[in-house]
Amino acid sequence: MFKTAEKFFILFILLASATVSFSSSNLSLQNEKKFTSAKELSELLQNYLKNKGIESYPSIDKNKKFKNCGQHLKFFPVFKSWTTVEIVCSNPDNSWNIFVRTRANYDNNNTGNQEKSYENKIVFSNKSLLKGHIIKKSDLELANAKKNVGPGIFNTIEDLVGRKLKQNVSLGFPIRSRHLHLEWVINKGDKIDIIQSAGGINISASGVALENGQKGEKIRVMNLSSEKNLVAWVINEKKVSIKAKINSN
Repeated sequence: MFKTAEKFFILFILLASATVSFSSSNLSLQNEKKFTSAKELSELLQNYLKNKGIESYPSIDKNKKFKNCGQHLKFFPVFKSWTTVEIVCSNPDNSWNIFVRTRANYDNNNTGNQEKSYENKIVFSNKSLLKGHIIKKSDLELANAKKNVGPGIFNTIEDLVGRKLKQNVSLGFPIRSRHLHLEWVINKGDKIDIIQSAGGINISASGVALENGQKGEKIRVMNLSSEKNLVAWVINEKKVSIKAKINSN
């Protein structure tokens, strides 16, 4: 009889252990469903961009998990470009957003239009940058400028590489001269040549700088012949250009 009782006790222990194990596994599974893995999020973004004809390789930390949104995620281009995407969960009870570098590949055949729109692009930060940071090419991105963005902006990434920040710059903000330790190329009152391109020919006019300017920066100048105030890009210590892209020699 003792042996029979012992057998029942052992059987009870095994059943209890199995129940606890099953409950733990079930709880673990429920917890997993509360999160979306980095792999799943990458696949969602890849499929979204694929439907737009864009091949991408999203860069998301594989160890990260994201709260399950409970709604369809929304995808927005940053700087009007799909090379960086903001993923948004707009569920009021569980809202979150992240920015993802997609390393997107475009099939761009219309390079003429790209060149045409180049002069309307300005330099933005593609990540949050801290005061004292030495700017690298990978920190920056060219994107179309909004209207009335104002002076103190840059249109060439190379003009900012190696410059030191004197204040923080948030992701998606244009880099402005006030963000940088000063390196004036042109000073207010300097005599300058104002270059304007027309039909492939560069026309030069004498002018004067109405404010200090760093290389690549947009500043106000005055044409001495017409006495009109203009906005031009600083090319070097003697030259500014009405159009953004021009040979600096």
